[in-house]
Amino acid sequence: MEKWKSPPHQLQLKGCVTKKFGYDTRGIVDYQFNSQGFRSPEITNQPTIFFVGNSISFGIGLDESHTFVALTANTLNFPYVNLSYGCYKHENHDHLDNVKNISLRNQDDIIVVQINNLDRRRRGDLVLDGNHPEFCKNKFLDYFEKVNSLLKNKTKIFLYWDNVVYDLPKSVTDQIFVYNRGHLDQSLSNYPDTFGIKTHNFISKVLCQHLQNQLDQK
Repeated sequence: MEKWKSPPHQLQLKGCVTKKFGYDTRGIVDYQFNSQGFRSPEITNQPTIFFVGNSISFGIGLDESHTFVALTANTLNFPYVNLSYGCYKHENHDHLDNVKNISLRNQDDIIVVQINNLDRRRRGDLVLDGNHPEFCKNKFLDYFEKVNSLLKNKTKIFLYWDNVVYDLPKSVTDQIFVYNRGHLDQSLSNYPDTFGIKTHNFISKVLCQHLQNQLDQK
């Protein structure tokens, strides 16, 4: 049986609903966590759209129904699982265990991988920023290569937003379906990096169009 990895602050909320999570302290959004600590329906053996990412894909500040995760899955009439880490400083490589679990499934799954900020270096329980740009770039390329290798037999899409511009190879950026665009509003007024309803609707529309084309070709 797969051992799915959720961050400690989400794992302690498994099976629970809370109205305050991370830096959303307004108390107006329900954050419901499944039995494995994800803001998501339970993982099943059905073909599924998996989402892997950070607070953007997690949908901080929004009702779950307003996230691009739920909007995309509902439009395509597909079960979904959201494996994103919300309000948790981590590096992209922290997702590899869950990506490997997805790769081992026999179902015809779809995976949407939202790239986290590149300026992250894990040292034990700490994740440090302020790293050299070349280190950030190489670390990302290693993650990108490993995800592509693990999911070589799966339908996958990459999304990426960052507030730092890196000199990434065009051969890589051409494989990223949404690359630093479409941030139209914010969900939390005090946190400009959050994504609001307009942004999630935009992301969902472009994802649905692309994924439907891929599904029609099968």
